[in-house]
Amino acid sequence: MKLWISGRIDDDIEGPIFSHVLREVRDVINSYIENKDYGPEIKSWDVIMVIFKEKIAGSFKYNARTKETDIEIPIDHNKFKTGDIKDRKMLFFDALVLSLQQLKENKRLKEFPLQRVIDDITAIAEKEVD
Repeated sequence: MKLWISGRIDDDIEGPIFSHVLREVRDVINSYIENKDYGPEIKSWDVIMVIFKEKIAGSFKYNARTKETDIEIPIDHNKFKTGDIKDRKMLFFDALVLSLQQLKENKRLKEFPLQRVIDDITAIAEKEVD
């Protein structure tokens, strides 16, 4: 499984700040999970971080043929904008855990070790934001 993150951000969120957090979180998670076997059900864990002033609903899609997710997770605009780097990274980690929790609703992912992946992401987050 490999994590892919992108974003849709409001005009007042600085692109370089968002990109920096995105790269750091994506890279640390991928370096950890690339050597893990979470089974064949998800090859590409694709998450779009959505940061807008107005409330945006998230969405979840899973393609059983390609083994890819397409998940949009809203992040609190004000918390991201006013937070420091650790706060912003934690918002990303929390959003990723939420995206995983949405996976349990999908009946085609019966063998996916959801709790093990959540535990791994939570452990990474604790190390990264200490």
